Amino acid sequence: LDRAPRTVTFFSPIAGHLTEKMVVEGAAVKAGDRVLRIVDHSLLWLDSQVYGQDMPFIKLGQEVIATVDAAPGRQIEGEVIFIAPHLDPATRTATVRVALPNAEFTLRPGMYATAQITAELADDALLVPREAVIDTGTRQIAFVSAGEGRFEPRKVKAGVSSGDGMIQILEGLAPGEQVVTSGQFLLDAESRMREAVQKHLDDRLLAGKDNGAAAATTTTNKVPAGMPMSGEMEANASVPVDPSTQSSTTQAAVTAGAKLTWSTDVDAVFAPYLEMAKALGAAKPPQGPLNVEPLIVAAQKLVDVTPPDAQAHARNILKAAAALKGKPLAEQRKLFTPLSEAVIAMAEGCPPSVAVADKLYVLFCPMKKSRWLQTTDEVANPYYATEMKQCGEVKRTVATVAAK
Repeated sequence: LDRAPRTVTFFSPIAGHLTEKMVVEGAAVKAGDRVLRIVDHSLLWLDSQVYGQDMPFIKLGQEVIATVDAAPGRQIEGEVIFIAPHLDPATRTATVRVALPNAEFTLRPGMYATAQITAELADDALLVPREAVIDTGTRQIAFVSAGEGRFEPRKVKAGVSSGDGMIQILEGLAPGEQVVTSGQFLLDAESRMREAVQKHLDDRLLAGKDNGAAAATTTTNKVPAGMPMSGEMEANASVPVDPSTQSSTTQAAVTAGAKLTWSTDVDAVFAPYLEMAKALGAAKPPQGPLNVEPLIVAAQKLVDVTPPDAQAHARNILKAAAALKGKPLAEQRKLFTPLSEAVIAMAEGCPPSVAVADKLYVLFCPMKKSRWLQTTDEVANPYYATEMKQCGEVKRTVATVAAK
């Protein structure tokens, strides 16, 4: 050519959509300058955040089912194409990249999606409902039916959880055994109450040991009929007691156990706890330590107005709340687990009224392995609010009662 043409056509190496333009008409460009960004939307990447504990079950090429809020009811199949080699120190999660086909261009970059990655458990895995396992933080307990209305607390070792609400049991249970899936805290609280009654009776009998045969007969019965002892006394949990060998005094004390019933004093305990949970789960953390005094006062009043044999829930809450008093906020977050377990236990047996909430939600944090109560199903994690506010899931709901 004698001279350069007025216009020169450059062809894009791919077909796609123009997403960014770096130059304007008349601007000077040189070799290597980026002038346009063209993206092929027929295949999109979904960057999913996966907890570190689940990473061993993720493999390249694994099938993924994704759902997008913008396309309700539609499931999109993809596959894992990249697994990040490190965890994010703030969220303790790793990025797993999934390739999703988008031939119809119904998906858009920037949309939020949920990915379900299915990992196969062993063929002979022993599974129980997730609700059957109580995780105290130091050990895991399941209540096993011992027949004839008796239940035995059993220490177990849990494995991985499945997406359908089941959890693998590695040790502690045998195939075919029946486990309790709801109301375990009622059993535990009742057994601890009976243990306390028995200890009180033993102390009285020791003080009056000069009474001879009557005292000896009563102190041989360490397990009240029909109920196990607490978790620390697992070896004796399933030992039955012949009522005919018990003295009338012992039988009267054991059968006099009362269930906590609703009152406005019960609502007064739940209200400050729920406010504390809301404050800890807020995106903007409290400026200083939580004020635990309202909960302590409410729990103490509930103890005062409740018969001695129905005080277990209130006393457990009072003890757990007192442990938070005067502690810095970071320490209060750590101690919020035993407080939550105590409050959930009371909610199981004696829920608050609709004046507190229409219903309560029991949520579980897989990172902390702890539960808490909320009045809504929107996750607001009180343990990691500043790092992982939405880390958690709703396990079940607790119905509230009509105020009397």
